[in-house]
Amino acid sequence: MKTSSTDLRWLGAVCELHFPATRKANLPAAAIPATADAYYYYRQGREQAGRNEFSEALRSLNHAPQLDPQRATSYNARGYVCLRLQSFAKAIVDFSDAIRLRPDYTNAYQNRAIARRHLGDAKGAVADRQRAAEFADRH
Repeated sequence: MKTSSTDLRWLGAVCELHFPATRKANLPAAAIPATADAYYYYRQGREQAGRNEFSEALRSLNHAPQLDPQRATSYNARGYVCLRLQSFAKAIVDFSDAIRLRPDYTNAYQNRAIARRHLGDAKGAVADRQRAAEFADRH
């Protein structure tokens, strides 16, 4: 399956996105299909974040974990949006959930390090950066 990738970057935080290139573009709220799933809200939230519409992105991304609580990328994406909204403690919770679901999630460790640094947790930030480097070296 052909995929496209988009990276959102801010203060070193990255939230990767991989989705089938055949998916349709973002639909207006009034056009949300009755069959909207976690992936739909994840994609919509990522697109909104890409346009710097962070409050809207957070609303969309809040649906994704409710519909599929096992999708680590949804927590990482929502954590990224929380970083952008400077809700660092909430971001840490989301990044930690992503790591719990995918213990080798390099990007979530990198992002959690940034949130920890903003909250003054230098030791935690260093530990997360080290874990991210370990996983990055393995891949």
